[in-house]
Amino acid sequence: MVGKIGFPPPEADSFTPSGRSANFDDALSGGRFTLSHGWQIRGPWDRPLFLALNTGLSLAQSEEKVLNSVSSGVSSMLVTSSGDPVGRIDLETASDLSSSSASGTVRLGDAGPTISSTAISTGGLPGGISQFAVSSGDDGMAFLALTTEGQSGAAAAYGALVDDRGFTFLGTGDTRGTSITSRRSARFRAFEQDAIFATRVSLEGDWGMTAGVGPMYSQTKYAVRRSISIDIDEGAVDREVPDLALLHHDRIDTRYAGLTGAASVSRSITRNWTMRLGGGLGVSRYWSEYTGSSQALVEGFGLTDLEAQSDTLSGISFNTQASLEFVRPLSKGASLSLGVSAQYSGAVPTLENRRSHGRRDNLASSGTNSRYEARGERNFAPELTTRDSWTYGLQLGLTQVF
Repeated sequence: MVGKIGFPPPEADSFTPSGRSANFDDALSGGRFTLSHGWQIRGPWDRPLFLALNTGLSLAQSEEKVLNSVSSGVSSMLVTSSGDPVGRIDLETASDLSSSSASGTVRLGDAGPTISSTAISTGGLPGGISQFAVSSGDDGMAFLALTTEGQSGAAAAYGALVDDRGFTFLGTGDTRGTSITSRRSARFRAFEQDAIFATRVSLEGDWGMTAGVGPMYSQTKYAVRRSISIDIDEGAVDREVPDLALLHHDRIDTRYAGLTGAASVSRSITRNWTMRLGGGLGVSRYWSEYTGSSQALVEGFGLTDLEAQSDTLSGISFNTQASLEFVRPLSKGASLSLGVSAQYSGAVPTLENRRSHGRRDNLASSGTNSRYEARGERNFAPELTTRDSWTYGLQLGLTQVF
């Protein structure tokens, strides 16, 4: 089958001071490839009974989604990972006819790496200042960048903290030109197998009906890669300030085991082609496991691994499907099928990011001055939950009866 593979997208949050979040919808496109083998065995009441062994492999991925936000004036910006580090960021900017200034202090932990700096440009004069500093230790890293322009009076300050608990970035002042870009891509794989015991009944006219039931087992793997990159505008000075980034990899592995049933009616429409209308219903027990890993990057100063996330969930899932196929017999018991199909699945495991707290009392900001107290708290907790999904598309099948 070639078409849309239905899988509910995990939510991805990038925090800002106003509490907005950037959510992407994963439209997965790919294919499902099936191979069926059948054996005719003797059933009860001298009625023919068939055993069909069906194997399927699904592969799908989404196009990379990009969301770019560029500051256009005086504002504060905040980006955090799922957890906060421990430390404090204090940033101040000021501008008048005589000068523009930016200052900041970034401290990791109680006695970790600390940076304190000030930049001042004389008002009305061309040029400006663009400076940054990075301090690292065994517990993590502190980052501070300041930009000022004398002629325009612009001033901005940026600070970041990184340790194994999390990543926090704060910007304040005239941050115009500074951009935050979110990227997201997803991949999906599924392996399915079932064994159907079926029988065929002749109906009136040229119609026939086949119905069957049997056990099923499947495995799915869903992976999402997310990143948030921060490109600080250097202002009038041609001196590069390192980019910062938050990288994340989510993975959901799910196993299903249960019972599936199918029925179809068919009729010859030409000498070589048969039309078949089918439907199915299945119920299964699922076991799902989530793992998430994150890294923080300060360009030129390496990656820092953040605290890993995990969760498990189990329950009952069900699905129903319908198909229209055109079947052509081949030689030696083989047949080729072409058609369309749709499947609805209920209670499919997916990921949801639950906010751990609402109002940010550890953030104080006036636009030109900002302070953030990072307390090592959890900003949001990734948790497994379930949603509905749809899969539909064209299908191509090959069946061999022995």
